[in-house]
Amino acid sequence: MNPDLSGFQDSKCGPCQVRERDSSPQYWCMSCEEGLCEECYGHHKAIKLSRNHSVVPIETFETLRSFISSFQTECHIHDSPLELYCPSHETPCCAKCTAMNHARCLGITLFHTFVSDLKTSEKMVNLDKSIGITLENIDELIENRGNNLEQLEINSNNESKVSGIRKEIDEILNALEIKLLSKFQTSLENQKTEIQRVMSELKEKRKAIVDYRNNLTHLKLSGTDTQVFHGMKQIGDVILDESNALNSMLKTQAMKETDVEIEKKDTMKDIISGVLDVIVRKMDSKVILKEMKNETTCQIVKGLTNTKFSREASCI
Repeated sequence: MNPDLSGFQDSKCGPCQVRERDSSPQYWCMSCEEGLCEECYGHHKAIKLSRNHSVVPIETFETLRSFISSFQTECHIHDSPLELYCPSHETPCCAKCTAMNHARCLGITLFHTFVSDLKTSEKMVNLDKSIGITLENIDELIENRGNNLEQLEINSNNESKVSGIRKEIDEILNALEIKLLSKFQTSLENQKTEIQRVMSELKEKRKAIVDYRNNLTHLKLSGTDTQVFHGMKQIGDVILDESNALNSMLKTQAMKETDVEIEKKDTMKDIISGVLDVIVRKMDSKVILKEMKNETTCQIVKGLTNTKFSREASCI
């Protein structure tokens, strides 16, 4: 079950609605998950039970709303709160799942205790670094494709080469020239289109990673500990997947250093025989992606070795 954000969607102050008053929220309590008008915000900060809640301007919460709404905060099997944490499976659990599926797991602890210091933890630092490294790798690949594209533009003017060959093969070259230039331009445009497609894909990846970084920044500043946990876990998985995807992309044909040139054979007989052709050269990319530590998950269990755990037993 995802967090209940209906208070925001209704654009009403939560406490005022209970008192049958119609007030628009200026703030959002990340702990209570409801909006607060100016007056109720003052009461909220004054009451002992809620004075330490994380309250942010409604505009700030709006930027995080869709991201937070994707968090699963209750067990989808038992509709119970995920109030315990299993370090063996690195996942929060409800009490029933803990008893049924995690009886042999060591170190079960209260979930709110586990997430209490996530914002300042080494895991958060490593996740920030992983995001930065991934963005740097994307920028490096974009720059690489851009340089290759510029080189293709420089090499696109080959009329002089075609004219030199034409003198050697007389009238046959008239027809061959048209065919050759057409194939060259088609090959050139195809390679340019391929590079532009890769650049577009990389830019989309970069935009998505920047959005995740912004969401993480907002969560560190104003999210609850539980929200920070779910945000870190979700972003860590995304960053790891994107890093693997970038490494896989680097091995594809689309990331090879590309050049389009006209290949001229040595003899007139070869030219007349139609051996003259346009070739596309692919060379391994010179880009070296920065490696990141595989520490984006939220927990490492010390003292447990040679032990296999099934993630199918987790609540989420």
